[in-house]
Amino acid sequence: MSMNRSLFILLLGLAAAAFGNPPQDPTRPPSAQEIRAFLGEEANASEPVVQRWQLQSILIADQRRMAIINGHRVREGDRIDSAEVIAIEPGRVELHHQSETIVLTLASRRLGGHHE
Repeated sequence: MSMNRSLFILLLGLAAAAFGNPPQDPTRPPSAQEIRAFLGEEANASEPVVQRWQLQSILIADQRRMAIINGHRVREGDRIDSAEVIAIEPGRVELHHQSETIVLTLASRRLGGHHE
């Protein structure tokens, strides 16, 4: 890794930590919001708001239900950030956060072709 890239990643991590949002994985590319914060730019109001929790995977077996949210494995009753995992069901996970129920769903990802 080049010295400039290493310095950029270090500075980006410091900037993200200063904004109370330290990166979970130092090898993941920075988000548009992180880049703007690093460069000292204002957020663009026309950009969509990124959901705080991203459901990435669900595993349901006979004796266990697990989900991957923001890269962390969770089970029913676990906490992710300040939200509690209420239910893990096929295709969806319910969280409880500040007296609100939040439903995360898996995005359909189809590559090419039409399927029915």
